[in-house]
Amino acid sequence: MNVLIVEDEELAVRKLTKLLQDVDPTLQIVGTTASVRASVAWLQDNPRPT
Repeated sequence: MNVLIVEDEELAVRKLTKLLQDVDPTLQIVGTTASVRASVAWLQDNPRPT
C-alpha cells in the first residue's frame, strides 16, 4: 500500500513514518506534505496512492 503523510511537524513525520513501517514493512511512503493546499497539489501532480 502506498501512503501519503500529511503533517506539518517534521518530528511527527519521522515518528509516523517509523510507526507505519513497524506496523507494516510493506507500506511505501510515497510523499509527505505539510498542508491541505500542498496535499491537493501533490495529489493533482502524482498518481493516487493505492
